[in-house]
Amino acid sequence: MKATKTTPSCAKPQSFKLNRLAMIPLLTLAMSSVHAADSKEPHDNFYFLGEMNKASTVMVIDTKIVPPDLGKKIVAAVDQVIINGNQTMPEIALKKTTTGLSDSASLR
Repeated sequence: MKATKTTPSCAKPQSFKLNRLAMIPLLTLAMSSVHAADSKEPHDNFYFLGEMNKASTVMVIDTKIVPPDLGKKIVAAVDQVIINGNQTMPEIALKKTTTGLSDSASLR
């Protein structure tokens, strides 16, 4: 009888570990939103779009729809979009005047 080699159930593939590392910024962002939820302030529509983006990013990384390197880029992009969305209108207007962008140029 031939002995078969078994791997321990705790052994995880390398890509699984990378996927978990890619989610650290999203989890940090999610934890900060839990704190915001405690303040009982109403959320705007952008908040819920950010929550959906975070959830869909986790889903595409966990189900291996995207490779780990692309997953990290998506995490960084979603994080930046949420940070930019949290800026007030005066901050956005100041950024446009200092960069010389008009409204139509920023939409492209």
